Amino acid sequence: MSKIVVPALLLGLASLTHAARPLTTEDAGVLAAHACEWDSSVAQLRTRGSATQNAWSTQIGCGIGFDTQVALAYSGAESDGEHAYGLTLGGKTGLADGGDATASWAVAWGATFVRQGDLPLYWDAAYLNLVFSKPLSESLTLHANFGWLHSHVEHHDRATWNLAGEYALTPQLDATAEIYGYGSQRPWLAAGLRLAASQSISLNASYALQRGRERTGLLTLGLVFAF
Repeated sequence: MSKIVVPALLLGLASLTHAARPLTTEDAGVLAAHACEWDSSVAQLRTRGSATQNAWSTQIGCGIGFDTQVALAYSGAESDGEHAYGLTLGGKTGLADGGDATASWAVAWGATFVRQGDLPLYWDAAYLNLVFSKPLSESLTLHANFGWLHSHVEHHDRATWNLAGEYALTPQLDATAEIYGYGSQRPWLAAGLRLAASQSISLNASYALQRGRERTGLLTLGLVFAF
């Protein structure tokens, strides 16, 4: 059952507190005090020779002042008739705000709790990320993360890393590309699109690929509502 949680649920939950979907890479932006976002998504993970895994998540995140935002997310994953559910409490605190001209820094943090089958809810993992964002031009922004992921279940720690860029194709449409990984695992390569349907609603989609003997693809579709 852990094969459901680790690739499809845990790694997705580890970046739920950001507002940069469809990126897995965190950005350094922090929600203003009293500003909130409802972020929901569905995902399908396919690994050569294995059953397809379907997952979903929904979260509410709000700015609480002091350059900090917090989020609570509930997620689920299903594969071959087995189910897992996750609860994540996370947040992000700005360290330096460079605006649209210079680099910005933040730290993102959180913990994930999982319930599988008849087992009670248990603490699964915790994460901490140093986040960097820098505009390179009016249309292109670079993001980088370096972090730590502690698996309480497996009793070990892993380094995590992300590098991403987002490019404004039009005032309403952004294209994203990124590479990310953790530990000694092969890295993921991903591309996505984000469409601002209105001032408060945006739609997003992404496809990530992990190459190797067991080639794995992850497709996601999401909606973000700001209020």
